[in-house]
This record gives sequence, structure tokens and C-alpha cells, in this order.
Amino acid sequence: MKKCIIICSVFAVVLFLFSSGVGAGAVNEDGSSGDGLKLYKKAAYIMGSILEISVYSGEDKKAADNAIDLAFSEVGRLDMLMSNYKSNSELNRINNAVNKREPERCDDELLRVIELSAKFSRLTNGAFDITVSPLVALWGFNRGNDGDIKGYVPSKRELARVLPSISYLNIVITDAKDSNDRRRLIHFKNNFTRMDLGAIGKGYAVDRAAEVLKKAGIDSALVNFAGNIFAFGTPEGRGTWKIGLKDPVVAGNILGSFKIGDGMAVATSGNYERFFVMDGKKYTHIIDPRTGYPVRGTLSVTIIADTATTADALSTGVFVLGAEDGMKLIKSMDNVEGAIIYETYDGNIAARISDGMNKILELSETAGKIKIEN
Repeated sequence: MKKCIIICSVFAVVLFLFSSGVGAGAVNEDGSSGDGLKLYKKAAYIMGSILEISVYSGEDKKAADNAIDLAFSEVGRLDMLMSNYKSNSELNRINNAVNKREPERCDDELLRVIELSAKFSRLTNGAFDITVSPLVALWGFNRGNDGDIKGYVPSKRELARVLPSISYLNIVITDAKDSNDRRRLIHFKNNFTRMDLGAIGKGYAVDRAAEVLKKAGIDSALVNFAGNIFAFGTPEGRGTWKIGLKDPVVAGNILGSFKIGDGMAVATSGNYERFFVMDGKKYTHIIDPRTGYPVRGTLSVTIIADTATTADALSTGVFVLGAEDGMKLIKSMDNVEGAIIYETYDGNIAARISDGMNKILELSETAGKIKIEN
């Protein structure tokens, strides 16, 4: 049978509705709030995605630009630490060095992110797992030199060979034994284990960028990194930031909006972000590390949490868990709300929304086709 492959990559899964869009309000034509504060926005391309930072500041433009540039520099530093694509990143150095199964000294900050990842792996019973990297490569989701993903459907035998390397339990971190070098050590139990921080790295970077902005004197800002959002302070004249929820089925459609306040984060994972179609079947880049297969049924997951790191990791973990188990996890956690949109067995579109999310979510008329289930 002739095979046809279609590749698609979509970003900005959560839309920030701001001065240039729906629900702007309280902003004059010159960008001022009417109370002496002005809105400054800048964007940069980092980690293969668009990072946009919006700040309100009473300082001059140069001071606001400097604060944003410091945040961009911080994310650039983290890219060199956590990138799965840069050959000279600390993550890739560890991935390549531990082939010998000998403990390797590792940057302390990278180890903290790895340990955070292990926490979310335990929380989701392995649905979130940073050792999924070999599966991502096997299915052809790694980008080539031309920036495209190729797409490949492996055989059961190929999956069986790779699956033993997929487990956060393969990562072993130990204390340093050398008094002259206190960096801790890391090694893998399986020689083919590889780490990929793509499902938590951007969230962590957003949290770090927000901290840099605060230290630079910014009191109100929103950081949006490819749909991973953190807000602190509030826009002048309003008490909240308004966020739009994208329809995972109809391109360009907004299902509704909700408002977040100071110190709140949002992340969305969707099956439309990166996928390929082969022989009429769609394969999403979000892979269940427990089975080795791309997730089916879940269309998108939006998480609200108190850190972007938590929201980022949980949006992936809940996506893999599915509507029922995913919502159970959301409801069991403090300071976490969420919405799961999925396809039912009969082909209809349905959603499960947590109680707290339901109180703040304003659905649009186009969301009427979605069945809301408890």
C-alpha cells in the first residue's frame, strides 16, 4: 500500500488574550495604562519556540527592555543546560557520557530538574517520564536538519527492544565522593537510556524568567513560552490576566477563556502540536512511556498551577493518563485545576473540567458541540 505522510507542527496552544486581542481593556493607544505604567512586549526565538514577555513598567523603555533581555539571557543559559538538540548542552553531555555506565558528575541545577521530573513520574505512575527520548527518536519525531519530523511506525519487535531503556527508575543519582568536587553523580542502569526534558524544560524556563524579571524590578508581567504561561502582578486597571483556550479540533477556534491572577501558571498539551499521518492514521508526538505507543483519545489538556514547571509536567502526564485517571489526579492535588478534552469511543468530543476550572472558564458559543462530563 502506498504510504502518505503528513507532518504538522503547531505552537501557541494557549492563546494569551491581551492588548492586541480579545479582552484587552485598560490600555491606551500608546501602550500606557492611564496610571503612568506602560506595556512593553518583546519576543525571541529560543529552544525552538517563541518566547514572549509582556511587562507593565513605570520605568523608561530602556529599563524595561533591559529586564526582558535579562530574562531572555536566562532562558538562553537554560537552553545550553537542557537542550536535547544542541550537541554541546550539559544534558547531551550526560546522555553521551553515561554510555559507560560509570557515574558522571553533573551540573547541580540540571540534577534538580531531573529530580523534579522523577517526582512527577512517581505522581503519575510513570505516565510522565523524561527517559522517553529513545521512543521519540524511534517514532521519527526528532527534527532533522531541515527542521521537519519524518515520522515512522516501528514494529512490535523494535518497540520491545527499546522499552527496557524507558523508565525514570533507570536514572541513579548519588552524592559526590571527592571532597574537592562536590558535584553529585548520575548514571543509567540501562546503557540505552536517554533523557529528554521537553515536557518540563520550558515550564522551568518560564519560572526562572519570571524570577529574573522580579529581581530586575518588574512588578507585573506575563511570560508566554509556546503556551507555557506564568503571570505575576496584574495588568493596570484589571485584577486578572485573560487567557484563551484553543479548540483542539477546529483550527483558529477559541473554545472559551478564563482569568488567572498573581502567581498563577498555565500550560496546555495537545495532539495537534506535532504529529504525522500515515496510511490515514494520526500519530501524536506525546508517547505513553509505559506502552511505547503514541497516546490516542486525548485531544488536549490544560493545567492551571502555582508554577509553570508543575503545569508543564502535569499537562503531559495527564494527557497520557487520559480523561478518567487524569482528572482523578488533578482533583487530588492542591493548587491544581484543569480541563481535559478528548474523543469518546463513539467519536464525539467531550471534556472533563475540574471544579475550580469550571468556576472561571467562560465557554464560547462554538464550545456547544462539546459534551461536558463529570
